[in-house]
Amino acid sequence: MHDAPMRDAIEEYLDQVMAHAKLARPDQARVRAELKDHLAELTAEARNHSSTQEEIAAMLEREFGKPEVVGKEISNAKGRVRTYFKKLKRGLPIAAAICLVLMFSIRWAVAEPFYVPGKGAEPSIPQGSRILVYKLASVFHAGDVVAFRDLDGVALLAVVKADQGGDLTVSRKGEADRVVPHVRVIGRVVANTR
Repeated sequence: MHDAPMRDAIEEYLDQVMAHAKLARPDQARVRAELKDHLAELTAEARNHSSTQEEIAAMLEREFGKPEVVGKEISNAKGRVRTYFKKLKRGLPIAAAICLVLMFSIRWAVAEPFYVPGKGAEPSIPQGSRILVYKLASVFHAGDVVAFRDLDGVALLAVVKADQGGDLTVSRKGEADRVVPHVRVIGRVVANTR
């Protein structure tokens, strides 16, 4: 006979706490079950004394805290971390897609890395170097190292000797100077690993 008022007071208290906690359904069921066990232990002594539902409710608020405060604290503790990870999980594919688009856009239009397998630009750029070619370069000076495509479409490096407006005169180690039209120039080498 004493259990019915006890259960009612605990359930009513838990209803108020959960209303303020605003948790996801799986979390709400788990947190409610944990709280219910704890509150049952807390009110076990009142079970032995013919306490009314109002007395038990007053004791719960006094011993455990006001339902609004407890609910908001649960919401803050569970909600912040879980919400952060849920937002991160939702936003991660979008961020990855944006990064990929930016990376390929920059590589296609602004700068592109290359590996140097030959000795055509030595000693400025040694064989085996990795380089970054700035594709937006439009003015070249004597001594600049440029990447260009030969008639077969193979990327080569050379040192600029002169820029005659629409054509570059370039030299490659061990080869005769050649004239390269600006349309075949990939860009100027701006960084290398050696």
